[in-house]
Amino acid sequence: MKILALNAAHRPDLILECADAGANQAEKLRATGPVALLPVTTEPFVFSRAIADAAGVSPKFEFELARYERLIEDARRWVPELDGATYAKIQGWDGQLNVFAGYGGITQVLADLRMERTEFAQEMADRGVVWGEEVSVEVLPLQQADYIFDTFTVAYGDTATSAYDRMEGIIPGWCDILRACAEGRYIVLPREHATGTDFGSLERQVYYIVTHVGGRTGVASSK
Repeated sequence: MKILALNAAHRPDLILECADAGANQAEKLRATGPVALLPVTTEPFVFSRAIADAAGVSPKFEFELARYERLIEDARRWVPELDGATYAKIQGWDGQLNVFAGYGGITQVLADLRMERTEFAQEMADRGVVWGEEVSVEVLPLQQADYIFDTFTVAYGDTATSAYDRMEGIIPGWCDILRACAEGRYIVLPREHATGTDFGSLERQVYYIVTHVGGRTGVASSK
């Protein structure tokens, strides 16, 4: 089955459109092929479940979801110290400090492991920020957390140290300011893996978190 967003030339078997697109837009799309209106939501798995329903693969979706949920339960037993632990997702980019309320799949996994955003990031999420914002370097001390997450991407020629170096270029000595970094809980992940929301990506992220966090010391004393 072909599932295309918009391309009349391909005569798609199914067109996916957000439910807030408007009646006129939906009618135009129906002239090209059958239309499935998808919910506009940030709730976990609601959007992807709607796609699975529209594509007629709901049993496969539910199987993969149950598999993921079992893995999360295992991970909670493997690293119980994450339950209630705080995290911040930061990034240096083009000479600016970025702080994230969400970061795709990794945010989902961290929430499922019962980790909590910093108050700063939660306030961003509460006012509707889905990803991140450029912020003043003066707010760096407000990113204190049990764990700090950052990413690098080989698409831009990065190495695993590039994320640290970008932060250092913005705020020399930044790692000494954030306790998690100073104590070895600054975790840098491949961006290509951290943002994915398909089940394969989510599973990789669970293993990333477990292997990077397991055995690290100092969290209990930092709370």
